[in-house]
Amino acid sequence: MNPRIVVKLTSVILLAYLRSRRGRRWIRPRILVMLSLILFPAAAIISRQIAMVVSRFFDPTGQIIQTLFSMPLITLALIMVYGVMFELGREQGPSIHAVNWLPITSSEYVASSTLSMILYIMPFISAYLGGVLGAAVAVGLALMGVASVILSLVGLLMGGFITEVLKILMARASTSLYRSRGKAVITIRLVSTTLFIIVFMLITNPSFLTSILTALTGTMETLWMIPLFWPSLAVMAAPVNPPESLAYLTLSILSTAALFTLSTALRRRYWFPVEPSLKVGGGDYRPGEGLLGRIGLSSREAALVRKDVKVFFRRRETASFLAIPIIFTLIPLMSGEANLVFLIGQPLGGVVLFAMVLAATSVGREREGALHLLTAPITPKEIMRAKIASTLILSAPILTLITTVLSIRHGLSPLQATLLILSGFMAMVEASVMGVIFAALFPDFTTLPRARYITQIGVLACMGATFLTVSITLSPILVYVLLHPPQLTLQTATTATAAIGLTVITATYIIASRTYRRLPFKEKIPLD
Repeated sequence: MNPRIVVKLTSVILLAYLRSRRGRRWIRPRILVMLSLILFPAAAIISRQIAMVVSRFFDPTGQIIQTLFSMPLITLALIMVYGVMFELGREQGPSIHAVNWLPITSSEYVASSTLSMILYIMPFISAYLGGVLGAAVAVGLALMGVASVILSLVGLLMGGFITEVLKILMARASTSLYRSRGKAVITIRLVSTTLFIIVFMLITNPSFLTSILTALTGTMETLWMIPLFWPSLAVMAAPVNPPESLAYLTLSILSTAALFTLSTALRRRYWFPVEPSLKVGGGDYRPGEGLLGRIGLSSREAALVRKDVKVFFRRRETASFLAIPIIFTLIPLMSGEANLVFLIGQPLGGVVLFAMVLAATSVGREREGALHLLTAPITPKEIMRAKIASTLILSAPILTLITTVLSIRHGLSPLQATLLILSGFMAMVEASVMGVIFAALFPDFTTLPRARYITQIGVLACMGATFLTVSITLSPILVYVLLHPPQLTLQTATTATAAIGLTVITATYIIASRTYRRLPFKEKIPLD
């Protein structure tokens, strides 16, 4: 392995990472390194002063020790989650095979890929490690703090090599499944993408992270045979048993070297990706009205709806939207929230946000295919109706499942369950219509360096307009639940919500029809 090639290739891969994030093209690898070197001592000094002030009111030693013990495991998990998430969200293109033509070895590529991932998030890691070290110095745990920082760096390398193994296996499994059955890989990719996003969001949730760290701190010693815990166990043994700490440090370094060897061997074995094969099914074409035609959609609208639904599940970056309602449902349960309004309102809010995101990105997801909408024999109103229908088709089953489970779980009466379902569907339809309006006004058809589908201004404006319309519709329910006025009964709140909701939906639908009449997005479609 040539160190000069590793350094050069690391810089190239890191630069590619930076260019894949909009608004960060001005950042260079040297800037990241300099920023990391500045943030570490700055965070240490600031956190030391804060810890000294806090220690005047209560002793934070216990919390700092717990953080020091778990810090190597946190950094290991962080680099793994980031690496896999970036791989799942990466746009596939013709450049993925370029590495096969470079005069490099598999070990050089694995080392460069791992170092580039670490350097990309190193400013955040440096601030985190420096902050914890400064707090440890303030309470007289400098030795343990230094040991935790060193072993956290070992954890970064260990997690990076594990990520390389996972990336190789994911790519191999994906191409193998494509060769056998395309629908299977779509399902697996959909589930895996959603699960990774959920895990990432839960890790960043403070209450969930605190409970996990508390449980792990008490059980790490019983799980000593798992290599992932060896860096943390080395920190735990440092102040009481230095020989044991040195043994765990040695085991951590050896396991990191073994993971590097494994990832290098897998990269060498599967260096050339397997090209997927396409299979075209037989059978005669028999046109029919279908379910979409029975609910009032024309054949052209139904064709566009079917295309949108298939594209949603086949693209990794859009299928990950499914994590939104799941996360909004899990967070209240993980936080131990007892407020019934919060337990019911947040999952419904997740579905409404899911519908809004789907609708707001519906035009931008067409990419270069948006030009086909202008040349196809379909009217602007049919395009609008198809976008709304595809959003509702994807959102309605999720909303039905969540409202049914919430009604049963919390023992709601039939009238309360009816009000819950009614308000949920009203809000979902309003979010869909509002999203479609802003999708036409603020589309983003660019795919490089990363697809966004709608401009940032469009997202903010759409969220504000959706919040306003949904708040107006649900105002009778909010007044009834929060204020309990004697003159407002549950039946009256239900009737008022339905009347206001129908009025708002009609008004927004008229606005959407007038917006699509002139197809405002046609001027933004790329022609090259």
